[in-house]
Amino acid sequence: MHATAWKKGMALAAALIFCTLALTPMATPAATSNEETRQAYVTRYNADGSAERHVMSLSAQTVQRLKERIVEASTAEERLTLLQEYDLLSDDISLDAWKTGMEQRAAMLGLDQRDADNLNDADATGRLLRMPLMLTFFSKINAMYVLSGEAGVGLPPLFGIMKFFGGQRVAQFDLFDVCWGAFGVLQAKTLFRQHTMVTTPSLLGMAGFVGIHIHIPFVLNIYNGFSAITFAAGLGPHSINFNLATMALLGFFLGGTLGALAGGGGGNATG
Repeated sequence: MHATAWKKGMALAAALIFCTLALTPMATPAATSNEETRQAYVTRYNADGSAERHVMSLSAQTVQRLKERIVEASTAEERLTLLQEYDLLSDDISLDAWKTGMEQRAAMLGLDQRDADNLNDADATGRLLRMPLMLTFFSKINAMYVLSGEAGVGLPPLFGIMKFFGGQRVAQFDLFDVCWGAFGVLQAKTLFRQHTMVTTPSLLGMAGFVGIHIHIPFVLNIYNGFSAITFAAGLGPHSINFNLATMALLGFFLGGTLGALAGGGGGNATG
């Protein structure tokens, strides 16, 4: 079900993006198609809490093609490769590194994997599954919001904090991030579950995020990475699927453990 919801969401997102692109140039009639450029704000969230923002100028044609390919990509891995292809992300970045960084940030919040699993399985979380709300912990995030805005809560370099976290390129020390949009598609994958939300309007909040955020004003926001705590809300379908590979592996180990215990117990009883 989640695959169908994702495809439908991507199709609607593509339609909204194309409508936005068709209308936006009307605001700048003096610019020709050859001269027209758009700014993309690329923010990299690191394991130490620092956030580096860069501004890139892209031709309208490049932005158009990039958005088309982003809509076609359905996984975080595909988008990571795509962003590297367009030089929006360095080649040395990997999802494994982001996951490790998220775990480090979560430790600062007093969370570990066991806490996350317990919270994800809590009754309160289960009740949220039947509502247009989502609350997850230790999640792989693959999100796109159209006609959207964003805000980060953190400590700006006003106090000289950037010299402690990597020099002049650091924009702020990140604490919490919020994104809202007219339409959003979100995939949040935990150890045992995968959530898919296709909502309008949409709201996303994250704490302890490590990954990449791309913001193209008046067009879209993209998040790829891992988040210690993720909250999302909106009107629309919210589906959940269990990660079959993880469940099968867990069942295999549990079965082996129970079998060993039963065998040991039987041997003792016979003796």
